[in-house]
Amino acid sequence: MGTGAAHLQDTAPWVDYVSALTRREGPELARHIDLTKVRNVVEIGGNTGVFAQELVTQNPNLEVCVVDLPAVCRLGEKRVQTQNMASRIRFVAGDAREITWPKADVVLFKSVLHDWSQEGAAMMLGKAAKHVPLGGRIIVCERGPIADEETHRGALAATNLVFGQYYRDPQFYRDCMADCGLKILPSIQVRLDMVFLTFYLISSSRV
Repeated sequence: MGTGAAHLQDTAPWVDYVSALTRREGPELARHIDLTKVRNVVEIGGNTGVFAQELVTQNPNLEVCVVDLPAVCRLGEKRVQTQNMASRIRFVAGDAREITWPKADVVLFKSVLHDWSQEGAAMMLGKAAKHVPLGGRIIVCERGPIADEETHRGALAATNLVFGQYYRDPQFYRDCMADCGLKILPSIQVRLDMVFLTFYLISSSRV
């Protein structure tokens, strides 16, 4: 939660790892997310704004607010300044479970809900359901279970095997959002040319 030099130094390697994945995934995933009529997105756990940058690049009228831990946000602010994106990507630091989220038309969870227990993920989706306005959307962009993949490709899979036990069937997220009274929209499956990276884009709207 700190932002001192030691905190930033300890946080940077993890941030760099996640950002490396997102730089590869982002362009393909972003083009499947229709934000043409959206002005404001809140991305929960958006790291240093790499995916947010892809979204605003593909949607010229869009602004994104990333909610993440303080050290991550501090690193993100430095990064978007070097990319001349500070006017369209901003950061709110804190524990997403506790703080008030900025107003937005869309709440986005990209590769973050698998970090939570089922109870924790359901709680976050419940908070999002109460936060979006009528007609607003919640978008979950998550990897599917490793069991759904055709091949493991040996040692190439090692990095994602670490997380494999946490990837869920997308129906879990659909059920959580339905339990919140949201209308479930058609899902999109995106198969990337990477190991263990079949993504599901699960969307819902508040009615």
